[in-house]
This record gives sequence, structure tokens and C-alpha cells, in this order.
Amino acid sequence: MPNNSIITVQQLSKHYDNHKILENVDIDIFESDFTVIMGPSGAGKSTLLQNISTMDKPTNGKVLFNQQDLTQFTDKKLSQFRKKEIGFIFQSFNLIDHLSVLENVCLPGFLLHSKSKQQVVKRARQLLTSLRLSDQIDQAITHLSGGQKQRVAIARSLINQPKLLFADEPTGALDSTAGTEVLDSLTLNNQNGQTIVMVTHDLKAALRADRILFIKDGKIFGDRKFSPYDFDQIETRRIEITSWLEEMGW
Repeated sequence: MPNNSIITVQQLSKHYDNHKILENVDIDIFESDFTVIMGPSGAGKSTLLQNISTMDKPTNGKVLFNQQDLTQFTDKKLSQFRKKEIGFIFQSFNLIDHLSVLENVCLPGFLLHSKSKQQVVKRARQLLTSLRLSDQIDQAITHLSGGQKQRVAIARSLINQPKLLFADEPTGALDSTAGTEVLDSLTLNNQNGQTIVMVTHDLKAALRADRILFIKDGKIFGDRKFSPYDFDQIETRRIEITSWLEEMGW
């Protein structure tokens, strides 16, 4: 039985001056899917992610969440929506250096005001423990490795139990080992039911997807479902996904 659509994008276009970045994009994002957006440089991958996630506003079109058009939300309502429903992981981490690991993770929880301070701190500690960061809870962000920083960013993105988790090249600034740790964390969260949409140019990251959207010249050029990630079938999966991406012109 197919998953329910959690985000519906209708005729979404994004223009900067007279330059068309996205043109009439129609897609659905389904609950519990791990969707990866790929495509050549300049194709509009990050722009699409930013518009789906409400970090940017499309020139035309609709982004529907539970039948509500997010493009019509006021700034105040949109801000509250982001705090409650969306987690975001950036390539550059976007952590606050003068705060500790625990304080960085707690901050979005405190801003939402839906739980007590004690409840937020408890959940933050649980998330950091699950991400093998319990020994770094009181450390300053500047003392962490890149991989550790990105795992802190994952914990922060999950603090408010968002329905949607967006990631923009989350392994782009990491070495291979740290990147694998981050992908393992994202995969585990997805297997536990978290809906994830990730932009990447990296095949290793794309292998974690159960769906890949291939964007080219601002339009969806390919949309392919794959079986859920299984490390024991990684070589078969690599061949299948690589073959399809090559057909797309990757």
C-alpha cells in the first residue's frame, strides 16, 4: 500500500530576473520515504529543496501540506510551521559556536514553547546519546570534528519531532568516514519512519534513497522508486542506481 502524500507541489516555478531556475514542477513527497534530489550542477536541486521546505518562496505555483497552501501563509504562520513541522540540515552545519552541543540542540525546542525546558533537555540528551555524542554534550562546538558537528545538526533538526527532514548536501563538507556516519544516522531515522528529502551530488549518499528525483534544466527529468536500503545488497543496488542515473545523463 503506497504511503500518503505529505507534500504536494503543483506547477512550481522559480525565476530570478529573467532567468528560469525551475519551471512547472509537479511532485508529491510521501510519508516515510527517503527521497533524494539529484541532477547536474545548476539544474535547480537546492532551489527546489528551498522552495519545498519554505526556506524560499516560488515565483508561481503551490506547495501543499495537508491540503494547506504554504505559499499563502503569513511570515508569522510560516515561521511557526517551520519550527513545528520541519527539520533542516545544512552542508555548513549552521551551528552556534558560542553555545555548547546541548544548547545548540535544545535551542529550537525552547523557541517552539510546546514543551517544558526539562522535557526539551531530556529529549536532546536522548538524541545525542543515540547519535553517539553523549561524551560531547557539554563541549563547545568549535572542539568538534566535522562529522560530529553534522551529527549535532541532525539532533537539532529532530528536537521538535518534525514530520519532514530536509538535508542539503549534508555530507558535502565531510570526509568519507564522517559522511558514512551521517548517512547511517539519516538511514536509521528513515527506517524509524522519518520522512527525508535530501539534495546530493554524491552516489554514496544517493544509495540510501528509496526514491530519486532527477532534475535537469529546471524540470523533473526522472522519478524512480527503489527498494529500501539494505547494506547486504549494496553492490546490486549500486549497479541498479548507477545504471538509471547514467540513463538520466548523470
